[in-house]
Amino acid sequence: MPRRKPGLHPLKYLCPEKKAGPTFAIQSAMQKNLFPPTHLEHGGSIRKGLRKLARPFDRRRPMHIVMRSNRAYGTWSFLHRRNKGTVFLLVLDTAARYQIRIYSWENVGNHLHFAAKAPSRRALRAFLRVLPQRIMFAVTGARKGRPRGRFFHEIAYSRIVNWGREWKVLLRYIWKNTLEALGFSAEEIRRMRKAARQVPI
Repeated sequence: MPRRKPGLHPLKYLCPEKKAGPTFAIQSAMQKNLFPPTHLEHGGSIRKGLRKLARPFDRRRPMHIVMRSNRAYGTWSFLHRRNKGTVFLLVLDTAARYQIRIYSWENVGNHLHFAAKAPSRRALRAFLRVLPQRIMFAVTGARKGRPRGRFFHEIAYSRIVNWGREWKVLLRYIWKNTLEALGFSAEEIRRMRKAARQVPI
């Protein structure tokens, strides 16, 4: 172990504070607001262009997973009447194939949110690789010899979530996305939540 600098507190020596700098990739506003940046997250715009690291995994804790496409609009939207049912069945089938337990998920049109737990790192890796590929084939009609270009512009985002407060925040966030996908505004959702709290049990 290197020598501690004189006058530096032992805990700060062992766990130095990270300084913000250009090496930290800018996250999307959604991912910033939901949870603070942490070493428990991976993918999306995090560490884009930097050295690849292993995706954090803990089989005892759930994860927030986001699969986003910048080309999923119009007839390629996940919510298009031609695609919505297919995407729904692909999610269930792929999750069952790799024994992924999905507690809650939502189709928002150009991205998918999941609150899920995987039995192993290998199963998680397969799910994050196979599901986007199957959705791309189904939505774009691409086949071998008939490519349509890159559909998912970033690898899937994931973050390990602690049971308790973080877990409740994640479920509320997915619930909010469900209502937004149905066409409700943020203000309407706020009013509905306030009215729901006043209903007697």
